[in-house]
Order: sequence, then structure tokens, then C-alpha cells
Amino acid sequence: MSHLKITLSPQDFPQQKLYEIKTFPTWPPGSGVRFLYTCEHDLPGIAQEPDEDSVPLAQVEWAWSPMHARVDAYQIHRGGDHWLLWCGGPDENSSIDITNSLAVAFMAANGLSQRDAAMFLLDAFWMFERSCNSLDRYHWINRADALPVGDLQCIANQVWPDEDDC
Repeated sequence: MSHLKITLSPQDFPQQKLYEIKTFPTWPPGSGVRFLYTCEHDLPGIAQEPDEDSVPLAQVEWAWSPMHARVDAYQIHRGGDHWLLWCGGPDENSSIDITNSLAVAFMAANGLSQRDAAMFLLDAFWMFERSCNSLDRYHWINRADALPVGDLQCIANQVWPDEDDC
């Protein structure tokens, strides 16, 4: 199954209840995340849209009602001195294909592993979305790719500490 399609069948979802919740990595001194929310960026060594070098991280979904939902598919890309987080979604929820991707956040590489960079960027992005757009905890995980379910739950626990894991 492609990471660029929305998971439609519950049997295709990763198991979500019996995973070890890992500890969140320690932020390196002086590091920070900057937000973009744009189709274009000027980071050297990174294409203007996700490509074959972009690594799928995960896909999560919110379903507030039958006509009000959100699906985010995340990818990370290392280029030169930076890690970039892509957030993609379907076109107006009229398709199962993930076609619209925005460069949403980036940070200096500073020797960070792919896992740590992914966790820091996704944590910062969800924190930003929570504070600016009142985003609540995702309702389920559609796919767990480079970030396993335990890591996604660890990040979500950082962002939404008072909400139950659904």
C-alpha cells in the first residue's frame, strides 16, 4: 500500500494500543524549529515538493463528523544543513490520494538523527497547530512508517498531555 493514499480499511491500520511509549529525546542546546506553511522554500538540497529522497514518517487522521475530517501524511527530507517536514493531505477530501504537500517546518541538522529530527519537527508542528488552530489529538493512526506507533504516541503525549489516547 502506498504511503500516498489514505488508508480506508481498519485492518490496514497499524495496531495502536499495545506499543511501548518511548521517551521523548532531549532537545539539543540552541536548536529550534522554524515554520513555513508554504509550497516554496529556499533550503538548499531539498526539492520544492516531496520526492524519492523524502522519507514517509506517518499518516494520522481526525474525524470530527462524517463531513468534517482531516488527514495528514508526514514526510521528512534532509538537505544540506537542514531537516524539512512536509505535511500532505488529500485534495479537498475528494480523493484518497495525498496530493497536496506543504513544507511546514524545518530545523538545522546539527548531527541529529532522522528519528530525532522527525520527532522534534512533528512535536513543534503539532504544538503550533494546537495553539494556533485548536487542533486536538489525532483520532487514529492510519500508517506508521519511519516513525513507529510508540514514537507517534510519545509525541502526542508531549503535545496533548491531558487528553486520553484514543
